[in-house]
Amino acid sequence: MRDRGQQLPGRGRMPQPPGNSLKCQVSKGPACAEGSAREAANNAIKEVLAAPEVKRPETKELKAEVIRLRKELRELRKGKAAEIRELKDMVVTYANQIQSLALRNTDLDNDACKLRAQFTQHSDGVLRPLRSYS
Repeated sequence: MRDRGQQLPGRGRMPQPPGNSLKCQVSKGPACAEGSAREAANNAIKEVLAAPEVKRPETKELKAEVIRLRKELRELRKGKAAEIRELKDMVVTYANQIQSLALRNTDLDNDACKLRAQFTQHSDGVLRPLRSYS
């Protein structure tokens, strides 16, 4: 039998089948790079499969681990969300307290100004109460 690339008597040269190594060698294009990457991956897989004594996790164990990790992540997110809500509520509470104290401080400043005015007028030497706190 003759090789496909050899010339037959009375005929021209037979065409090469598509995708053979000759085409890859001539073009040196991406197809050649894909082939070498596939070859490297195949070699790595063969090495892993050639060593059966190496303990590998079973798929069931891996799936259980993934499920456990997802649950743990979900619980962490719930905890963080609750913590963030709590902190936002605390910020609102502090803002309300600050606003209330600022208003109270303004009232006290006004009262102090009125008392100073009374004292400077020497209204018979007696200070009159501005409010009755009960």
